[in-house]
Amino acid sequence: MDVSSATIVAQTVVGLVVPYLASQAVGARIGGGTESPEGGFVNGGPSWQLAAAVWERVAKRSTEKPEMQRAITAVTENPADFACLAELRRQMRRLLLEDPLLLSEVSEALQAHGADGLIATSAKPERGAAIGGTASGSIVIRGDANGTNRL
Repeated sequence: MDVSSATIVAQTVVGLVVPYLASQAVGARIGGGTESPEGGFVNGGPSWQLAAAVWERVAKRSTEKPEMQRAITAVTENPADFACLAELRRQMRRLLLEDPLLLSEVSEALQAHGADGLIATSAKPERGAAIGGTASGSIVIRGDANGTNRL
């Protein structure tokens, strides 16, 4: 796979596993419970199971990578910090490029679960547009009168 594929997979993996990691950290601090603090994932659901399976593969391969470990710790402590998320995506991409077998395994796991860039979306408020991935520069047609917004 090429650099572009690794970038997409890294972005998808980070989006998938950050709520999982954050909820694991909260559960450890309060002595149990693995529900997402944002309420997005519930232990045992399909997205949760996928996050756990993907994270298990990534975690095994990242133990000897200090930069990756720092990025994981930072995101676990600050899951909404854009700089921490960007660094984790960068380190994830780097790990995937250095380990083509891991890239292949993770890509296959995501595709098997229909998560090739989009896990789930919901549009809020009513008649909003739900977008997975990047829609920068796109025209979004929505609502009853087909109003448009350039993103």
